[in-house]
Amino acid sequence: TSSVTDVIVETSISNASTVTVQLTDPTRYILRSGLFNNGDQLELDGLNFTLVSFGKMSDQLQLVFESTAVYNLRQEVGTLTPTDLKTAGLDLAGFAYQLVTQVKGLSLVVDLTPLAAANALAGGIGRGTSNNPDEDSWTCLTRLAGTAGWRDWEYNNTIYLGPDSF
Repeated sequence: TSSVTDVIVETSISNASTVTVQLTDPTRYILRSGLFNNGDQLELDGLNFTLVSFGKMSDQLQLVFESTAVYNLRQEVGTLTPTDLKTAGLDLAGFAYQLVTQVKGLSLVVDLTPLAAANALAGGIGRGTSNNPDEDSWTCLTRLAGTAGWRDWEYNNTIYLGPDSF
């Protein structure tokens, strides 16, 4: 704990929540110890985060933890289209629900007003693109939300999806 120089908590409605822990390690003890591995868990004020990157610069180490909910959505990869186009309604809300419910413990709050950009999404709702067939669910949600002029964010195991007015 004496090595911790800073803890930075970032939350926003434009990306995943993160916690960055900065450490000083002049003797390289922490670096060589194997104490930290990708996937390690951190709980802060009742919120859960997962270690996604580990960086070193001179005597400083930087650990970046991402919201565990987003981390879990990133583990769901590959091509996926709406399972039932009639029940999914070919809309963003229905497909987002399909993606989010693949991860146990997550919930979704979504604006259900019709999309002004519905034509931009017609035929394009799905996870995985020709350029990125192994797209993950979080990246997919962010891509589709951006296409619709919406935002997606996460807080406390709930994914929020909607326009700025929402």
